[in-house]
Amino acid sequence: MVDALRRLVASLPETPRMVIILRYTEDLDVNDISQILQVPVRTVWSHLQRGVALLREKASRHLLEKNYVPIR
Repeated sequence: MVDALRRLVASLPETPRMVIILRYTEDLDVNDISQILQVPVRTVWSHLQRGVALLREKASRHLLEKNYVPIR
């Protein structure tokens, strides 16, 4: 499952991918990411929200392709 998540993150466009990696892998604050990428904080938030939304969509499609049935 970890490999699948890594592939999904790698499939994101460059900027949202960098923001997702810096936020969740490197555990950086949004302000720190803003400074590193030299973009406004609001832009970082936008890329973060879009990136997470794309990951959810891609993960959902991936699970449907694998015929995943959630345990209830």
